[in-house]
Amino acid sequence: MPKSFFLFLFLLLWLWPLQGQKTRSRKLQKAIASIAAFDQAQVGVQLVRLDNGKPLAQHQTDRYFTPASNTKLLTTLAAIQTFDSLPSLRYRKDSLGVLHFESTGYPLLEHPYYPDFKLKHFLQSADSLRYHPTKYDDLLNRLGPGWSWDDQAYYFSALPSAFPFSGNVVQFTKPIDQSILSTPSLFTLQDSLALNTSVQRALHQNHYYVNPNRFTSADTLYTPFIPSEKTTHVLMENSLGKTIALDAGPISEGTLLFTHQDAELYRAVLQDSDNLIAENLLLMVAKERLGLFSTEAIIEVLREDWAAAPDEWVWVDGSGLSRYNLVTPRNLIWLLQVLFQEMGPEKIQHYFPEAGVSGTLRRSYGNKDLPTVYAKTGTLRNNHNLSGYVLDSQGQWYAFSILVNQHTTSTIAVREGIQTLLEVLTRRF
Repeated sequence: MPKSFFLFLFLLLWLWPLQGQKTRSRKLQKAIASIAAFDQAQVGVQLVRLDNGKPLAQHQTDRYFTPASNTKLLTTLAAIQTFDSLPSLRYRKDSLGVLHFESTGYPLLEHPYYPDFKLKHFLQSADSLRYHPTKYDDLLNRLGPGWSWDDQAYYFSALPSAFPFSGNVVQFTKPIDQSILSTPSLFTLQDSLALNTSVQRALHQNHYYVNPNRFTSADTLYTPFIPSEKTTHVLMENSLGKTIALDAGPISEGTLLFTHQDAELYRAVLQDSDNLIAENLLLMVAKERLGLFSTEAIIEVLREDWAAAPDEWVWVDGSGLSRYNLVTPRNLIWLLQVLFQEMGPEKIQHYFPEAGVSGTLRRSYGNKDLPTVYAKTGTLRNNHNLSGYVLDSQGQWYAFSILVNQHTTSTIAVREGIQTLLEVLTRRF
């Protein structure tokens, strides 16, 4: 055969993937333009094949977007790279048998949704306890940087702290023919029939106003309290049913306690998008790597660690509640690639929400026209994002990021638009 034929065949094989990428990208851009929910919104999209890292489609991948809870992907990678297993406590026993303990930032002691019974039992079983509080003042008694002030009364805006107790929230219920009950019961409740909500906390103190007329027996409400060393100390004493001495100094040569609730904690962050747990997971990384609880300090270190990403990291918190966070689609793809290498497919499938099956995707993207999707949502008002992984019928993995910012329609309509994009992106799988 003539050399020209082999040259033609070589060029054809070399150019064919590029042509496929251009075709998919053209269809993607056409689809974006046709979705009414995306009118006047900013949309960024990228899809890559994980085994070779080749981009298969992209749109505005170098633009910065508000990631919302997609920020939890950054927090998760930081934790996965730092810990083989998550330490729930640091402790030592002295010659008198006193158990000295201090926090690692672990947030599951008496948590209302994810309680760590092993940790509570470990502390209860000690004859004598001495607690060593650790200084933490990044966000002391206030919301995080760029968090919405309007959200301060809701569970998802619970304030992080060095040693969270009960998720740093108070549970309110009203049994039939009884007064309103609070758990923990430490804080003051005052009836206020003029209140236009069920519960409201005083702005700068743990004093709660409740309106019994707005409660039903089916209600279970959670409202954040303001954490402090004193509050944590009293709550722990009440919970454990014993006196806990205080010691201002740090523990020397302590042993880490592992209660092996890693899967529960990571699923809380990725599947249920729990903000307090995400914030404290990042504080755990800071404590382990820097010896102090500082979100700002550990983010500076991680920015340097992840300097190989295509763009600068504009990052301020662990949960994504802040509107100061910004990220490009191609940075999220870079992160998803590294996260896949660190976690492996089994943990991806175990920790991430699966479309139509679990977590925040239980009722979303479970369409028969789509392959299996494992992804993290990210929602703030006028912003909705989805970033994660696709597993096709041949067992091939892909990473994708679809960011929709500044939309003026409903999140439901935007979610439907994202599903259309997923169908376009995966049609040739």
